[in-house]
Amino acid sequence: MKNLIICFIVAMVSILQGCGDRKTTISEDFEKDESVYESETLETTVKELIYVYVCGQVKKPGVYALDSGSRVCDGIELAGGVLKDASLDNLNLAALLEDGEKLYVYSKAEASTAILENVQTDNKLVNINTASIDELMDLPGIGKTRAEAIINYRDNNGLFESIEDIMKINGIKQSVFDKIKESISVR
Repeated sequence: MKNLIICFIVAMVSILQGCGDRKTTISEDFEKDESVYESETLETTVKELIYVYVCGQVKKPGVYALDSGSRVCDGIELAGGVLKDASLDNLNLAALLEDGEKLYVYSKAEASTAILENVQTDNKLVNINTASIDELMDLPGIGKTRAEAIINYRDNNGLFESIEDIMKINGIKQSVFDKIKESISVR
């Protein structure tokens, strides 16, 4: 019986010492894990929202909240996708959206009308809201880089409201505008 009590005491002391060591390890592990958890939580909760008006040939037109860094395709998806008659040819689906932007999806008829309006003849103006890169490059002083900048600007910021808005494009100042103002339109 005496041996049994001694074995029991030795076993209890061993168990308690093991728990004491494990308690320290658990505490240290928890402190390490907690700091990782806190930094991950901060990263995931600090996302900025932007608001975009998605309209035209989409299933559910409206204003949508998206995470900063969202793309045109994300806005269209939130609006329920496009209708059967939609034309996505004039949109850069990979373009980044900005807060307050209007994203308009043309119908096929609107898109073909816009293409016809953009054909530059002696009597017709180039619509800077719908012109292709080649049509923009036909304008005096507008090369490939500036034409791409115009298209990127309208894809990311919406349609130009006046012909003077083209001067918001880097590299298009008053002197370039003076050369093209008689050849461009926004309608």
